[in-house]
Amino acid sequence: MADTISITCPECDKTLKAPDSVLGKKIRCKGCGATFTARGGKQEKTAKPVQEGKAAKPKKEAKAAPAKAAEDDDDASPYGVTEEKFGHRCPECANELEHEDAVICLHCGYNVVTRERKRMRKVRDVTGGDTFIWLLPGIACALAVVSLVTADLIYIILIDKDTFGGEDATISFLGGLGMKVWASVIVAFLSYFFGKFAIKRLIYEHTPPEVELH
Repeated sequence: MADTISITCPECDKTLKAPDSVLGKKIRCKGCGATFTARGGKQEKTAKPVQEGKAAKPKKEAKAAPAKAAEDDDDASPYGVTEEKFGHRCPECANELEHEDAVICLHCGYNVVTRERKRMRKVRDVTGGDTFIWLLPGIACALAVVSLVTADLIYIILIDKDTFGGEDATISFLGGLGMKVWASVIVAFLSYFFGKFAIKRLIYEHTPPEVELH
């Protein structure tokens, strides 16, 4: 705990109490409001030069200190100086950095490594509706893949030439093995692109992009 010292105001000769950590710093007298550098003991008054031909004006009597100031004399720290922090600070805004290894100042966006200040952006909050609309194309692509694969399996297993009128029918080739192979190739091609988009949107990019407000 800091030691308490007595400091005498050079203007009104009022004795003040303050922690020894204020020595050498500018402080303000709570009695007369004068600002001076805190030193141990009685402060020396600074004499002002008297111009020739003019008599020195009599010194004004010190203003009476408010009654509350007398009560504050018993306070061990009347100026609110309780502690000093010597941690890392941002060279741009002088605010304290989050920790000693911090690169970006959270107050102004200044990068202490590149010496550049990032532009602060104001973005809109993402709602549940925004998230659903963003994921909807991915959901649609996933359902399309399931539908295509299901339809292809039904076509391969349940459809044959008899479904189209037998061997002598004109469109019986639709139930043949060759058409089933081609149908499977087309389904696999479409499922690849739909599935790729669905995985990208639903897994890797499931968060909607930020909308900047102007």
